[in-house]
Amino acid sequence: MSDIEYNGKYYYEPPLETQLALQDIKVHTFRYYPQECLMIASDLFAEDFSCKKFFTNTPHSITPLVCPEDANKILNIATEIDAGHDSVSVMVRSTHKNTNYRIKLRVIKKDSSGKALICSGTVENINEYIFSNQLIEALSQDY
Repeated sequence: MSDIEYNGKYYYEPPLETQLALQDIKVHTFRYYPQECLMIASDLFAEDFSCKKFFTNTPHSITPLVCPEDANKILNIATEIDAGHDSVSVMVRSTHKNTNYRIKLRVIKKDSSGKALICSGTVENINEYIFSNQLIEALSQDY
C-alpha cells in the first residue's frame, strides 16, 4: 500500500502493479472523498486520460471528462452516494477518445452518522462490450 500527500493530508494510492493489471483489462481506479468533494485518480488513470490527478469540487469538476449530455449522470452518482446508497453504477460517453465507460462507485468507509467518507471507484472501457451486443442484435435480426 502506498500513500500520496495532497494539501497536507495523506491518501491511499493503489500500487502500480495493481494499476497495471487493471489497465490490461481496460479498468482504471479512483478514490472519491464525498465530504471533501475530492476525487483522486490513480496515476495510470491520469496518464491514460490526459487529465489531472486531483479534482476538487467533485463531482462538478469531473463533468468535462464526459459528453455534455452525460454530465448529469456524474452528478447523480454523488447524489446517490449522499442519499445513502452503498454502490452506484452508470454508463457514460467520454470526451476522451469518444469512448464508452462504465463507472462504478462503492462506499468503503462511513462516519458515525452513516455518511460516506471514502468511496472506491472504477472506470471500465466498455466499447468492446457494446460492439459485441450490437453485433449480436444485428445478427439475430437476420433470423
